[in-house]
Amino acid sequence: MDAPVAIACLLDDKELQRRRSDHLDKAGKLLTGERELPNGIEYSFRIQDDIVALLAEIISLERKCCPFLDMAMFIRSGEDDVSLTLSGPDGTKEAVRSLFAWSENPSSVHSRS
Repeated sequence: MDAPVAIACLLDDKELQRRRSDHLDKAGKLLTGERELPNGIEYSFRIQDDIVALLAEIISLERKCCPFLDMAMFIRSGEDDVSLTLSGPDGTKEAVRSLFAWSENPSSVHSRS
């Protein structure tokens, strides 16, 4: 059995601020919705401006500094959105909201059902 992974970002404040300005804020501006899940959050983004490549880069970077996260990117057939699901053990939702701060950025974010 695997040992539990601590819910913590391994970046220091300076590195986290750089990650936010270089990647997270750019994605946050393209956010179209979010849906709370039992163990995480699903964010939706309009497919434009290389968002798929940006989200793939975020996944690649975040897996190294936030090993507690389970991440999945999904494009549904016939839709113009891509979703990014960030989930994990108890406490993940709060950590994601704090670290990513996506729901605080765009004024047009809406909840998806």
